[in-house]
Amino acid sequence: MILNKPTPASFVISSPLEGALLRDGKPLSHARIIRRLRWNDNEEGITREYHTDESGFFSLPAHEETLSIGPLEQFVGKTNIDVEQDGILETFWFSAKTQGDLNSEYDILPEELICDISNADLGVNINFGTCMTKCRWSNMPKPFDPNEP
Repeated sequence: MILNKPTPASFVISSPLEGALLRDGKPLSHARIIRRLRWNDNEEGITREYHTDESGFFSLPAHEETLSIGPLEQFVGKTNIDVEQDGILETFWFSAKTQGDLNSEYDILPEELICDISNADLGVNINFGTCMTKCRWSNMPKPFDPNEP
């Protein structure tokens, strides 16, 4: 049996995400945000740096790649988002997606996203995956505690 050669196609590795970044309810002004993206055979991935504004607002753009994925392979995109303060990185968002469309990692786009890094991590079941996050949003699906069996 001969399988078709993979055809290059565009995949959204990470959809846009925006919100406010806080610590103990106070805005993290001009904080350094580091987003690391990985996918399929690229576990090293790419890293980009962003900053919050004076009120802690951040806006991360979508990231697309052209990939050649065979018919028996599954696309997997992973997003880690950290904030750096005083040389210490703290993760406030991790998600994975298995579809390459824009916003395919969400059942419903997060609205009024507030990421307080003093929050405990919660797990949220999202479209075909899980998001581990310190963020909360107004239309958030029912979260679960990742430390409970």
